[in-house]
Amino acid sequence: MFLNNALSNLIYRNGIGNVKNSGVIKAFNSGNIEEIQKIIKENPNLRKAGGKVLEEGDSGYKGITSRNDSIANSLLVKPTEETK
Repeated sequence: MFLNNALSNLIYRNGIGNVKNSGVIKAFNSGNIEEIQKIIKENPNLRKAGGKVLEEGDSGYKGITSRNDSIANSLLVKPTEETK
């Protein structure tokens, strides 16, 4: 459930093309959570705004990296019986 929500959030915010090209889908299909987290946090295609890859110091960089870190870290949360 959490993995699907995180993937949906990532696609909504970054676009299916960027997510597909990043390798997240391949890692998702193989169930490799650690690889998904690494890609979300490090792949420059998932740090775009207005078609431009944001670098540290750019306006919006902190917000996008914070959002991506939050999505990646949500994959560590274990579901409870209530959320299954």
